[in-house]
Amino acid sequence: MSAHFDELFTIQGVHGVFHLSDNRKPLYSQMASGKEEAFADEREVVSFLSEKMTWESLAPLCGDGTDGEILYDAVTVYFRKTAVGLVLVLMAPGCVVSMVKMTCDLIANEIEKSQKSRGLGRFFKM
Repeated sequence: MSAHFDELFTIQGVHGVFHLSDNRKPLYSQMASGKEEAFADEREVVSFLSEKMTWESLAPLCGDGTDGEILYDAVTVYFRKTAVGLVLVLMAPGCVVSMVKMTCDLIANEIEKSQKSRGLGRFFKM
């Protein structure tokens, strides 16, 4: 799955990718090389995101959907609900959001498949 996260960095304008669990623990976090200074320390970014960007706080922004965007002056935050948490992508305002959404859909599907394959069901597959 990290290949899909790495794929996000091939999209021009992506600055950082974070996957937070439902209990706000970072499952994956990475800043694009050279972007760490622009967003202070990566730990501070993860701390801020895990405290402020929860599904409960973001769900009203996307209605019945599972994803959305928040536009700031210098950065856009794309968020996508997954089976085990929330994927957050920090990107430049002019970034191609459709490519980010498509890649995040692949990530969400892969996470969902991995969750379904856990437990006794995986032993009884044909």
